[in-house]
Amino acid sequence: MAAEIEQAEGDSIKLGQKSLTFEEAKSAGLRFQIEDITNDKTSDVTGYAARDTGGEVAVDLKKPKTGHADLGKDVLFPTEHIQHILAAAQAGQDKLEARVYDGSDSGEKVYQTLTIIGKKEGADQSAAAKPLAGHSRWPLTISYFDAATPDAQAEYIMAFDLYDNGVTGDLKIDYGSFAIGGKLASLELLPTAACKGG
Repeated sequence: MAAEIEQAEGDSIKLGQKSLTFEEAKSAGLRFQIEDITNDKTSDVTGYAARDTGGEVAVDLKKPKTGHADLGKDVLFPTEHIQHILAAAQAGQDKLEARVYDGSDSGEKVYQTLTIIGKKEGADQSAAAKPLAGHSRWPLTISYFDAATPDAQAEYIMAFDLYDNGVTGDLKIDYGSFAIGGKLASLELLPTAACKGG
C-alpha cells in the first residue's frame, strides 16, 4: 500500500506499507513481516505469534527488537476474525466485539474491535464483481481501538463489503486526519483442492 499526502503547508508526506503474513490452519499461529515507510524512513516488525492448547497467545519478536510478549486468551488473528464476523453475519447478528492481533505497530499491540454488520445484500453488479454472482455480502464497519487504552478514540475505522466466501469488496480506511479508499477493480477466483492428509 502506498499513499502521498499533500499538506496545505509544507512538503507532501509519502506513506507506504509492505505486509507479508501467514496464518496457520486452525489459527494456531501467525507469522508476520511488516515494513512501514514514511518518506525515507523505514521500520520493520517481524515475528511469530502462537496459540497454545489452552488458548493463550504469545508472540516472539525478531524486529524491531527481540522480545517475548504474552497476549492472553480470546485473541483472534486476522483471518480468524473474518471467520467470526462471517459466522455472526450468517446468524443474523448486527455486531461483534473481538480482540485482534495482526503484528502491526510495535508487534505487541492488541486491538479491541467493534464490528457493525449491515443488512445482507446481493452481489455487486459491477463487471469486476462478476465472479461473485450468486454470493451474498454484508456491509461492515470495523473500529480498531488500542486494547491498552480502551477509552480512547478509535485509531482507525475500516468499512468494506464482506462476501459469504470471505472475499472483500470496496474498501475505505479512515484514520481520522485522512482516509484511503479502494474499489474492486478485478477478481480471479482460483481453483481449490482438498488438503492432502485431511
